[in-house]
Amino acid sequence: MNFKIDEKTITIEEFNQFEALLEGLKFPDDYKSHMLTYNGGYPEGDYVCFKHPEKVIKVDYLHPIKYGDSAMEYYLMMRNVLPSNQIEIGSIRGGSICISLNQSDYGSISIYYEDVILEKIANSFTDFINGLFKANPETYF
Repeated sequence: MNFKIDEKTITIEEFNQFEALLEGLKFPDDYKSHMLTYNGGYPEGDYVCFKHPEKVIKVDYLHPIKYGDSAMEYYLMMRNVLPSNQIEIGSIRGGSICISLNQSDYGSISIYYEDVILEKIANSFTDFINGLFKANPETYF
């Protein structure tokens, strides 16, 4: 799945500066690679979704590390709301996407809605990206 760059790409130095704000936590290599290529971005297509066993999840965008209104710099405050070592990385219809930096489920992807109860949807960022597909809105929505 290709993504459209919203603002502009980031350098490895900018990525490392952001990661330094996480107090020793490190992002998985697959996520880092995506961010250095797209700096977040919008999946190409009008209705890009992730198929979860119980539902289809419409993916809106992934937050950029910096640049733009939805830059992750502004979402670090969510660390006080989310379970330990979960970082919000994107938006879905009606909720958000997180990546785990916990040792037990490192790199797994979860979603949450207003109640901030995480629901794991993929074992890795790569699995998440590979699970995205362009949906027919008449079929799924």
